[in-house]
This record gives sequence, C-alpha cells and structure tokens, in this order.
Amino acid sequence: MASKTEKTAPTQLERYSTFVSKTANRDKVLKCIGYVCKFLCAMDATNEPRFKALGTKCSEARRMFWLGRSVAEVHTLQGLLAKSDGSLTWLISVISRMGFVVRYVFENYIILSKAGLFKPANLPEVVRICSKFWFIAVFGTFVNNVLKLFKKQSELSRLTESCKDQTKLDKVTAERDGLVYTLVSTVGDTTNACTGSNFIQTVAGITPSPKFIGFCGSVGGLMQVYQVYK
Repeated sequence: MASKTEKTAPTQLERYSTFVSKTANRDKVLKCIGYVCKFLCAMDATNEPRFKALGTKCSEARRMFWLGRSVAEVHTLQGLLAKSDGSLTWLISVISRMGFVVRYVFENYIILSKAGLFKPANLPEVVRICSKFWFIAVFGTFVNNVLKLFKKQSELSRLTESCKDQTKLDKVTAERDGLVYTLVSTVGDTTNACTGSNFIQTVAGITPSPKFIGFCGSVGGLMQVYQVYK
C-alpha cells in the first residue's frame, strides 16, 4: 500500500503571503504600527514630526478597510441571535456585536467625510458618538472573555481534582491559556476605548496616559500579529 505523501512545512515566504492576503491581518499590522507611533510620540515630543503623521495614516487606512464591515457584523449578530441560550455571556456578546455594527457604520461615514464625500456640520460630534459604540463593542468583548476565563478556570480546577483523562486536561488547559493570551493582548485596545469614550474618566476619575495606552497597545498588537502569523 502506498504511503501518503507527507505535507511539507510552508516556507517563510508562503506563510507571509498567506498572512498579508487577509485584510484582517493587515488591519492588525496597521493597528500595531499606530500604537507604536503613539508610544514613540508620547515618550519624546521630538518624535512627532516623524511618527505622528504615520500613525494618523495607519488609522485612516484601517478605516478604509472597514468600508462595508458593518454588513459582516450584522451577519455575525444574526448568528448569535439564532443560537440564543439566555446566558450572561450570550447577552453580552449580542450587546457587544451590536456595538460593532453601529460603530462601523459611523467609522465608514467618518472616513468618507474626511475623503470629502460628505460634509457633516459637526464631524467631531460624530466621532464622539462613534467612540461610545466603540467602547460598548470592545469593553463588552473584554468582559465576556473575563467571564469565559473564570468559567474555564473553574472547569479546569474540577477536572484537576477528579479527571484522569490527561488529554482532556491538556485541552482545557490550552483553552484557558488561550483566553489569558487574548485578554492580555486586548488590554491596550480596551484602555484606549475606555479613554476615548470618557468612560474611565467618568467612572474611575483617572485618565490613562498616552504612554500607557501606546505601550499596552504596542505589546498587544504584536501579540495579536504573532498569534495569527504563527
């Protein structure tokens, strides 16, 4: 019987080509560059002439990628509603996804306005409203992942005490570690959204510094890029 042909590992060029062919991956790279620019400018004002404009252009490029994104988010929302289980995590997921839908509608309007297609009377007010829905989307996702982490940790604790199936233990441990990785990688995004919407200033009375947001965003951005590239 002929043996099956073994698959060879992809070359770095093949991995890179696959990586950059996806819009979501390029979006992550631009987001990471934007955070790095923000951090460098916050560390030293003399860096602004070199990096501030780059960070702004990365942000505008990402907004162009988001044209029509709200339609995809509506499709995701429909899938969530069809799988209703009445749980708290499901409810938060629905609210978060609704935040994404509205946010991307506003983001599309903002970038098209900056391109000159629309002439809003008060664009900063549109940006302010958009930031509120950005907060709902990102913060909701973060809280949901925290709840999932607690649930997964509880499951792992029970299995550690009673389960003799090492394969299952390894699987749950990997899922727990994946949630921890995701949470750490989104601290910068969550802090940025909380600050941009004035939520953390209103509730906690503090304002995260651009250095903190830039640093956390840069680290988180690199983690997200590495996760999809590897």
